Amino acid sequence: SVLIAGLFFCLGFITRLNFFPLVILVPFFFWLREKNLKKILKPTAIFLAPVLLFTIFLAVRNSRLAGDFTFFNMNPGQVFYEGNNPNSLGESAVYPPLVPKVASLFPRQADFEHAVYRYFARQIHQRPMTVNEINSYWSGKARNFILDHPGYFFQRSLTKLHFVFHNYRRHDLVNV
Repeated sequence: SVLIAGLFFCLGFITRLNFFPLVILVPFFFWLREKNLKKILKPTAIFLAPVLLFTIFLAVRNSRLAGDFTFFNMNPGQVFYEGNNPNSLGESAVYPPLVPKVASLFPRQADFEHAVYRYFARQIHQRPMTVNEINSYWSGKARNFILDHPGYFFQRSLTKLHFVFHNYRRHDLVNV
């Protein structure tokens, strides 16, 4: 059952990469059930074995696709920016008005928003950029916004936390 739990965790991890920190909860759960450290090592290792193999597989696959070593196949920099910019309401991703207008440059792409963000970064810098550089660029913009407006960030974080505990449907779950 522990091995099956590890496999199901991997399936959840495929769907949402931000589930990965939950991997910490499983050893903690074993520790709550059994205080003896020696007895929790074996089930923890059995659970973590498929998770480790899958994470390695995912890193190799994404690195081949992106050209750089990365665990992320999504674009965490853009996603971080989407939730932390002046247009963000704290409920879901809010794209700047220019993003849908430029979408026609990327016909028939399921994730055109992220393609547009990559296009913007490359046009701003006037050079080809790796996915990691683009993620860094958008993360930096979000970080600067948060540092300039900490009250706004805190208020939107509370809104997001509220929606997490009230089953708010995220905008991108239908695509997943």
